Amino acid sequence: MKISKTIGYLILGLWFQPFSSPSLAQTDSMNHYHEVLQIGRGTANDMEWNPNGQTIAIGGSLGIWIYDSGFSNFEHLVGSSEVVELTWSSDGRRIATSNNKTTIQIWDLADEDQSNSPILMQSPTSNISRLSWSSDGSKLAAGSWNGDVFVWDAQTGEFLNSISGIDASITSIEWDVSNEKLLLAYSSGNGGGLYILNISTGDLFLLYSGTVGLNSATWDVNSGRIFFSSEGRGVIQMLDLQGERNEIIDTNFTSIDDFKFSADGEFLAVVGYDGRVEVWNFSTRQVEGILESKNGSVVKSISWNPNGENMVGIDLTDTIFLWSVTGQKTLLALHEYRNEQLDVEWSPDNTHLASVDSHGIHVFDSENGQALFEIRSSGSFAVAWSPDNTRLVTPFATTGIVFWDATTGQFLNAAAELPEFIGYMFAVAWSPNGEKIAGGAGAIAIWEADSDAPPSIFYQHGESVTSMAWSPDSKYIGTTADGILKIWDVSTGEILIETSGLRDIAWNPDGAMVAVGGGSGIIRIIDVHSGESLRLLQTHQSDLFALAWNPDGTSLASAHADGTIVVWDLESERAIDILQGHADIVTALDWDQMGDRLVSASIDGTIRIWSQ
Repeated sequence: MKISKTIGYLILGLWFQPFSSPSLAQTDSMNHYHEVLQIGRGTANDMEWNPNGQTIAIGGSLGIWIYDSGFSNFEHLVGSSEVVELTWSSDGRRIATSNNKTTIQIWDLADEDQSNSPILMQSPTSNISRLSWSSDGSKLAAGSWNGDVFVWDAQTGEFLNSISGIDASITSIEWDVSNEKLLLAYSSGNGGGLYILNISTGDLFLLYSGTVGLNSATWDVNSGRIFFSSEGRGVIQMLDLQGERNEIIDTNFTSIDDFKFSADGEFLAVVGYDGRVEVWNFSTRQVEGILESKNGSVVKSISWNPNGENMVGIDLTDTIFLWSVTGQKTLLALHEYRNEQLDVEWSPDNTHLASVDSHGIHVFDSENGQALFEIRSSGSFAVAWSPDNTRLVTPFATTGIVFWDATTGQFLNAAAELPEFIGYMFAVAWSPNGEKIAGGAGAIAIWEADSDAPPSIFYQHGESVTSMAWSPDSKYIGTTADGILKIWDVSTGEILIETSGLRDIAWNPDGAMVAVGGGSGIIRIIDVHSGESLRLLQTHQSDLFALAWNPDGTSLASAHADGTIVVWDLESERAIDILQGHADIVTALDWDQMGDRLVSASIDGTIRIWSQ
């Protein structure tokens, strides 16, 4: 029912030969499920201000979002895959994107007929790391993690040329003013440096090499000077026309992640690894201001407004910032982008949702999706509500479990710590009667909910527990670890059932059966008392990551690696609906207490609510 992203990527072996996939049962009277609410706009990976200064493009797991300069209006472009990098053409009409693999797209935003049909291009051999438009917009160049360079005709998508010979990852790529040469920065285990590549001849000229890799480079097309930064150093360096190298700005960072000049070259923004951006006056070599991200999170992308007054940035919490550079303050912090979602659960009264990502726990109003509060807890991989709706509990790395006020998000207390190391805790579940809490690591720990006593420990799992669920009567608990399902008698620690090939478990409402599934996509319905398999449901053969039984026991929902959710009618043993919307693995499912709504969480950074 709940699964961590880290463990969720493990692919388990098949434990049955595949059956034929079911046809979707269709009747005129059937009430199919549809999405009624989406929380979040996916993950945010890259952004860039349009050269006209009027719009901002943000690329992420759900494609491209185009905003006006105040983030008050937007347009959504859905691509064929996740957008990892994007860049505008110099005329501000087109956007080129890459998915960090082999697919590149060019969107012409000035042509309404083409806005939903981008030009698609494929690199011949290598994963794409960087993109660059020629200044006249006629060509697009891409560098790869393998050191190859590819060039396309940007009007037609025709592949023009490929050049190899750099045995390192290309970390930066830029055209010169003639649109015939490229500046390439590279990084490898042996060091890094700068090349000039002649596109017509394929000749490579080595400008500079050093013992550490380069992570960013740019050149001033007017003076011909080249600026670059090296990994693990807080210095901006310059090469002049004679090839002489100077260290021109010694920042306050021990390491620079990226740097960018304002359009007029007057200011330089330097991104450090501590969640800050230093804005330097390039003429005086003085710091003009410091911009900070949310809670000191690392900034992974920045872009200047062409007028040099404002800057946008994304940090690792997927928060979008609009900063006033001149006023040195945050004008806007947009939280509608979210990290990869690991878990989600309804509150017992159906009014709230609690979700978990790699940075903490988030609580939302389930009617409108409004974020109510956030709990910063990077060691948590799952969350559970107390049955009385007053508390939340999360596992905390290797030490135990932590309680939070479910209304305010305030820390309440930590339960008695584990007496010894039993592994990292990826799962937690509160018993339906409210008396006990189970945490899963390499063993199972059972705490009394309102006691300072140390937990009981069951030492039967050798690998980290990825999923756990209590029986409705709170007498038993089912756990999965490394593909092994165990159902325990909580009072004695006795294992009632043990079987393999499984990733998730869900109890039916009367506690007589469990649904289990795993990497093969097959769902198995098991009699808890006899261990007998009562039914087998064959999905569309995509790995299964989560299961949820609806409260009246008539339907079962299964979540899959391809982003789909299948709703099953258990009487007919047929799939009655396939819910599509997520762009990546669905990691968690949960029905509300009435069985009217189903919530899902995904690696794509969104939480979605579905209803008939």
